[in-house]
Amino acid sequence: MYEVQLYLMANPSAGIGTMLNGMPLPLESGLYGNATSDGSATYGGYRLDGEGFYHANASESCEYYGQDMLVNYSSGLTADPTRLLLYHLALIAEEGEGNITFMFKTDFNSPTLNIADPIDGASSDDDVLVTAYAVDGESGLENVTLEYTVNDWVDWTTMEMAPSVDDAFVATIPEQVGGTTVKYRVTAVDLAGNAATEESSYVVKNTPRLYISLSRTVLQGGGATQVVGWLSKGLADVTLDFVYQGTHTLRTVQAGLNGSFSYEFAPDTAGDWTVTASWAGDDEWWEATSESCSFTVQKFTTSVTCNVERTSLNLGEDMDVSGYVLPAERNVKVIVSFAKPDGSMVTREVYTSSDGSYELLAFQPTVKGQWHVQARVAGDEFHQTSSSNELSFAVSDSWFNEYKIYIIGAGAVAGIVAVGVFLFTRSKPEIEEE
Repeated sequence: MYEVQLYLMANPSAGIGTMLNGMPLPLESGLYGNATSDGSATYGGYRLDGEGFYHANASESCEYYGQDMLVNYSSGLTADPTRLLLYHLALIAEEGEGNITFMFKTDFNSPTLNIADPIDGASSDDDVLVTAYAVDGESGLENVTLEYTVNDWVDWTTMEMAPSVDDAFVATIPEQVGGTTVKYRVTAVDLAGNAATEESSYVVKNTPRLYISLSRTVLQGGGATQVVGWLSKGLADVTLDFVYQGTHTLRTVQAGLNGSFSYEFAPDTAGDWTVTASWAGDDEWWEATSESCSFTVQKFTTSVTCNVERTSLNLGEDMDVSGYVLPAERNVKVIVSFAKPDGSMVTREVYTSSDGSYELLAFQPTVKGQWHVQARVAGDEFHQTSSSNELSFAVSDSWFNEYKIYIIGAGAVAGIVAVGVFLFTRSKPEIEEE
């Protein structure tokens, strides 16, 4: 074809042309190549040569064989579904022969399209199913296609999406190499040539595997357990999260070239613990978290003895107390409690030597009577509380102190007698000898 021309020929509701069996007939004058009498050049017209009635905005020509021609024409009349308009399309041929395909398009609305639940990331081991919902309530859908690229649209792959249920269309993007960004777009085209496009993208990364185990799951206080693990990505910093009653203790250890790692951990509190390993990932690998491992730290069961050097002493003398704590450790606190004869308490603190022994030296009771003494291990993070047997000792006054009043009294009497004798001796008259 060389040229295409479009003419509006009838509008019976506006008095232009007539109706015959429910169909409009063209304006008679327009059949002769004339425009309407008002000169508006809206209705009628045709031409067989370069002369005659012509709509410049309702015609199109081509320059070479097979070229598409588009006439985008609006009559300007108010849209009314009850108004019937008659158009005449003139196809003007040039030399040659061929097939003509043409379409009258009155649908200019794009289909409704949306991508269902687009993902942000995928594993390098997985295909990705893309689902889109497309609807066109006017001319109907012609096709829905998916295009995707892994190099920012330098190259891309196109595939037609298969219809599914409830206006859904599906297509699968095959697995890609870790570190790849996949961009894709879905295009829905209706039978009138209108198109709608939605775009999305996701990142592809390798999925790592991370495992840990413990050398010991039951510890005595002060002991340690070895966390042994493996990450499928080597030379990476792994975070170990040790948790006790909601408190987190974090440690970092590097996985070697083959992905293996180990870390020795000595808890500072007895009780139930868990440990989990995690890795934050990188540009080519997703993050990873291991399963949790549990372990228990038990307190030591302790025992303590208490010995006194003697069972009786005088006021002012020293009492030494000694004993042993098991298991033998340095710096275990021992509280030595003394009960006075009136029941009130006096306490002293001492600490064990490396062999578990302790000594409390030079304790001086302050009152006489029956005293009691007992040693107790003060429990801490790793030791249970324990107490020794209770021992008794008697505190007496010294002989001098106890009989001091009598001694003083006797001394006073003796002094008085001596003074009396002295005075008596001084006052006796002298007798002369004959």
